[in-house]
Amino acid sequence: MKIKFVFCLFLLCFALGMTACGDTPGAATESTSETGEQTTAESDMPPTYDDSFTDEISENLSTLYHREGIPTDFSVGADYEDLIYYEENEVSNQQKLSQLPVGTCIVDGEAFLTKGKNRTSEYGNTYLVDVEDESVPFDKALHVSITTLPNVPYRFQFSFGKNALSAAATDGAPLLISFWMRTVDCDMAEVGVVIEQNGDSGSYNKLISEVIRHESGTWKQFFIPVTYNSKYQNLNIRLAYHIQQFEIGGFCVTEYDAAQVKSSQLPNNLQYDYLSEDAAWRKEAWERIEQVRKGDMKIEVLDAAGQPISGVLVEANMFEHEFEWGCGIACSSRNNAQTLSKFTSLFNSAVFINDMKWAEHDKRPNAPTEMLRVLKTYGIDRVRGHCLYWDREQRENDTSIPDYLIPLYGDKEALMACINGHIKEMMQTYDGRIKEWDVLNEACTNTNVQDMYGRELIAQWYGAARESGADAELYYNDYLMSETLFGLLDTMED
Repeated sequence: MKIKFVFCLFLLCFALGMTACGDTPGAATESTSETGEQTTAESDMPPTYDDSFTDEISENLSTLYHREGIPTDFSVGADYEDLIYYEENEVSNQQKLSQLPVGTCIVDGEAFLTKGKNRTSEYGNTYLVDVEDESVPFDKALHVSITTLPNVPYRFQFSFGKNALSAAATDGAPLLISFWMRTVDCDMAEVGVVIEQNGDSGSYNKLISEVIRHESGTWKQFFIPVTYNSKYQNLNIRLAYHIQQFEIGGFCVTEYDAAQVKSSQLPNNLQYDYLSEDAAWRKEAWERIEQVRKGDMKIEVLDAAGQPISGVLVEANMFEHEFEWGCGIACSSRNNAQTLSKFTSLFNSAVFINDMKWAEHDKRPNAPTEMLRVLKTYGIDRVRGHCLYWDREQRENDTSIPDYLIPLYGDKEALMACINGHIKEMMQTYDGRIKEWDVLNEACTNTNVQDMYGRELIAQWYGAARESGADAELYYNDYLMSETLFGLLDTMED
């Protein structure tokens, strides 16, 4: 869609943050740009405009037409190759491995294959396959085929046995869980690794619950580091996250001496392939931006009498836009000038990563208010609330579930009163400051209370948010893009 903008020079400069200067002839153009383009008008006539406009514009730009503190020193990228990538400065996983002392394998690949093989259920099956790839250090792997998706991934999993991990691992020791994985006849596969309590106390609280994704038919090694806590006795492997086929082998849990190694020194693959710099989706997204998020704009420069002005060079640079472009930030960054400077130079909106999750907010209820104040001084007042409820099982150092919620699990009425009360209280507390809320988080894979009392609880949680009376838009948040997500959305719509 093409939109034609016709302003007098005075209004044009105010609205777009432009400065005008003469003496430079050029051709009239239609510009297509997301960040602002230079446009010229050609004529032999001398320019006719008032120099005082430029001074007045410079004085008022920062207060009238964009947020305070907006950066004006731009490095404008012309094409896809100019994208900037920010990466952590750390050594590679292979370098980390080479620097480690010898550890002890407390759960080996043979145990993994023995526990995982020849499992059949309504959701799929597993069996052993030979591996003839010389690039990997094993010759057998577990083939997993998921043909029907359960409502929760743990419906199809296998365990190494009750108390298997607590019987083998040392309390407080650094553990490194490692395995190799590849997809088979599918674009992507996910596997879950869970260390949890054994249920004897009525609880299956988690030490870790990590989902690893792989998007290639080539073998790749993955690493999950953890500091072991003997309160968590069981090690489980979850298989049914998608309709998928994959193979997994070379499994090992290695224990290191806590006096020599810290968990932070261990390799870590808790990231997705699609975040890599050469991920295929990036170029595709760039092309969609060119097609979808840009529009043609024709600029006509008029004087105060409405007559065209010719021979004028119009320089445009976008100071701000209405599109909310944001990122996650922690309240602990409020005193970090370097982080705030970089964050506010790139984004005009924000979301708190953990600070508004239930258990974390209980610990530091004043932190978000202080961070909102700091962000506002940088001109960022569009902040998303994340999240009002995350229906997952409690785990070590949990940010989502407070301890006082767990004793209510057996009493539906008291449980719902507590959750709904929290939702309303949070929305009312931040009414006027938080305009968007993620009411529910990752309910495709986190369904703890829903498993007890049904999916219909989702409607009650959103109902509580509406009943709060707060002026905010309500959202659902998830990382999945699969049939599981679309099925949940259909349920929510019904």
